[in-house]
Amino acid sequence: MTELNTELEQFRDMVKRFLDKEIKPHYEQWEKDGIIPRDVWYSMGANGLLCVDQPEEYGGVGVSYLYSMVVLEEASRANFASLATGLSVHSDIAAPYV
Repeated sequence: MTELNTELEQFRDMVKRFLDKEIKPHYEQWEKDGIIPRDVWYSMGANGLLCVDQPEEYGGVGVSYLYSMVVLEEASRANFASLATGLSVHSDIAAPYV
């Protein structure tokens, strides 16, 4: 296993833990309410789950786009479809233009 693969798998484990602890207990209610609370977005950012492939000087983490794909894969795998969509729109579509 390469160093990048090892780092990606460690990141994947962190993402899974975050989703299990911070998202899973509340996700069904958020779907009913039609909104993911703002503090959740702040928490995702504080935990390095937003804009991971954006340069650090622009507020990103500055790592490979593969890390962003890991976040989307794990959110999708957990059946958090609207969260995965929101993450993609935020980090991969809107943020590069801001």
